[in-house]
Amino acid sequence: MKSEQDYLRIGDLIRFQVNHFDHGAFLHSDHGHDVFPYARIYGIHPHSPCKSSTIGERSNWKNRLILKAGSLYYIPPSYDLRYRFEKGLMMFAIHFSLELIDGLDAYAPHDTIQEDSQCSQEILDVWKELTGPSSLSRVIRLKGRLFKIGTHFAHQSLITLPILTARAHQFGALLTWIRKNIRANLRINELADFCDKNPDSLSREFSQAMGMSLKSHLNRELITEAIRRLTFTQESVRQVASELNFNDEYYFNRFFKKHTGSSPGEFRKRYSPTCLKKS
Repeated sequence: MKSEQDYLRIGDLIRFQVNHFDHGAFLHSDHGHDVFPYARIYGIHPHSPCKSSTIGERSNWKNRLILKAGSLYYIPPSYDLRYRFEKGLMMFAIHFSLELIDGLDAYAPHDTIQEDSQCSQEILDVWKELTGPSSLSRVIRLKGRLFKIGTHFAHQSLITLPILTARAHQFGALLTWIRKNIRANLRINELADFCDKNPDSLSREFSQAMGMSLKSHLNRELITEAIRRLTFTQESVRQVASELNFNDEYYFNRFFKKHTGSSPGEFRKRYSPTCLKKS
């Protein structure tokens, strides 16, 4: 059994990365679908109208959830989400990852949305920090509250620590190298050379240990980097395509829409701060 010191050292390695955060009330109804390579949590304000707002899997829309005031909703990574938000809905959205090392997400893939309807106080605590005066202490408190919200479903959704540490030990160096060198023309042969392995052997070992193919992981890292550039830089779509070594902008647009459900331009318009109107 690991000592408390061991657990603290592992805790020091964990990175909580907020990829997108927004809050407010919708001035108009909104609907659509999207897919993200990281987890999301929606928090519905306890005093929000909730008559017709729903979320669910796009291919299983008949089993959609009706959003409830004072509830938190966890949407797992790579979930094909369909949504319908009514006018006046008050909510916050956190898009985040929890990584032990580069590219090793602690959240396990799930095929269902999880709901907790007893979260009014947690949601109000976040809302309070969002509307308070600007200060460093407020930023620190908000970061802490978002981390708490982000790990709210940890007991149900996190990969077990022994599996996570085993993956980090086996493929940590490779995952870090991929994160630093990700591009559209990165091939498995290059990764095999880095690991001094046969490409087929590396692909087989990776799939067995990580629960996804090496190609799927490369696509996930590539779309994550594209999202990061579209969200946090002023690079044009053409520049992003060029920097990531896509053959041309057209191919980048096709790749991006296939993996997120929207074009790069549509994504930037929707998810650049702020898509919600401040309440």
